[in-house]
Amino acid sequence: MTTEQRVIEFHQAFKHPVRDTPQILCRTEAILALKLIEEEFIELCDALFPGGWDRWITELRVDGVSGGLTESRFTDELVEYEDSNAYEPNLIEAADAIADLDVVVNGAGIRHGFDMQALSREVFASNMSKLDADGKPLYHPNGKIAKSELFKEPDIAGALGIKVAA
Repeated sequence: MTTEQRVIEFHQAFKHPVRDTPQILCRTEAILALKLIEEEFIELCDALFPGGWDRWITELRVDGVSGGLTESRFTDELVEYEDSNAYEPNLIEAADAIADLDVVVNGAGIRHGFDMQALSREVFASNMSKLDADGKPLYHPNGKIAKSELFKEPDIAGALGIKVAA
């Protein structure tokens, strides 16, 4: 059974929406989905960097919703932790948070009516197209995977079964 199938079973048991047609969520559902993802993301940050993340993320919140969490601010925090000698992650808590993230992200997709398996296949194919003509990966200096000349953007609309006018 896939994560998507388990989450559908959970949603059905707890009377959460299970949709099979892609759609935009109402504001209340969208906020709930983001809050669930945020909660598990914070747990992962705290598991990997105990002690500092909870305080830092709490400072970024505005009225209970994340605010000010920009890529540069997040990267600055990572560099601060990278430069410090204190790194004592909790493996069990990290695994729990990552598994919970998988569930809440799939839940958000199910609420939207997305076929998460189709989306995963499409994104995987796109990611694999980053390999060069020799089947070798390319990397940026920071270690992030680079796109080769063979890279193809994922066809998300196609994976959702949505025809987009050319």
